[in-house]
Amino acid sequence: MARSDNLQLRILRELSPIRAAPSSYLRPTYSDVAKRLGVDEETIRVRVAKAQRAGTILGWRVALNPRLLGREATSVLVEINDSSSKPSIIAQIKLIDEVILVMDFYEKPLRVIFCHESERDKERRLDLIKAVCGDKNPVSWRMGFDSCNAKLKRTDWQILKALRRDSMQSNAEIGDEVRVSARTVRRRLAFMAQERAIYAFAIGNVSRVPGVIHSFLVKSANGKKRDVDEKVLSRLENVVFVDNSDNPFSSYAAVYHNMGEADETLQWIESLEGVEDVKMFIMRELIAVDSWFDKEIDRGLGE
Repeated sequence: MARSDNLQLRILRELSPIRAAPSSYLRPTYSDVAKRLGVDEETIRVRVAKAQRAGTILGWRVALNPRLLGREATSVLVEINDSSSKPSIIAQIKLIDEVILVMDFYEKPLRVIFCHESERDKERRLDLIKAVCGDKNPVSWRMGFDSCNAKLKRTDWQILKALRRDSMQSNAEIGDEVRVSARTVRRRLAFMAQERAIYAFAIGNVSRVPGVIHSFLVKSANGKKRDVDEKVLSRLENVVFVDNSDNPFSSYAAVYHNMGEADETLQWIESLEGVEDVKMFIMRELIAVDSWFDKEIDRGLGE
């Protein structure tokens, strides 16, 4: 399998959700990334700035763990018969309560991630998505967010509201807005990150990533999932996102320079013992839906 040594892509991987483990700074620092990649810190600063100018990285997004709010998250993969109707369908899906992310792929597939408090809520939203998309038999699975029992203070919600407006602000700038010290901002962000209440990741223009993002949906046989996940992750050096929660499905997003590399990966995954099915899609756009987060911030401030 071909492997990429493109530094820009390696930096993007370090800034993606699979790499961005909670830390005292919420998001990885330049020195963190430089140390992991074995280059100097200034090189990382220059490359990130270059990626921001090019639109590969547009900025940082802070998101809530649904489990902080007593919710689960479900992902559903649907197929749209008429791909020309996708813009209208996506606009309708974004209006459904607690939809948090839409992944648009070339041709028919569309993936939607949404939150829900109960099975009844989940089925209601699934029915709405199926009706809007015209797909009666979509594939759905539970997303693997970490457990979270944290209790956020009013100051925490104020900090999150400031970050929602501008996630690139310094701790001092946030502190001025919230009327606390920069040290308090740093401490509260560290608490929220370590408790898995929030997470942060780089956002960007999918079409400007150095390569083409392919998404793989892998279904493993009963009792084989862990082994399959370990094998896939040990081989995919170009992976930028993973969700391999405790259900038969695992989802991977990886960057390739050409279709041949992606096909090689697809065939290799299909050959693994314990793999029941693999689907591969080419990503067109990643659409974050922010309204649910804003509502929860307002609710937290109200309480």
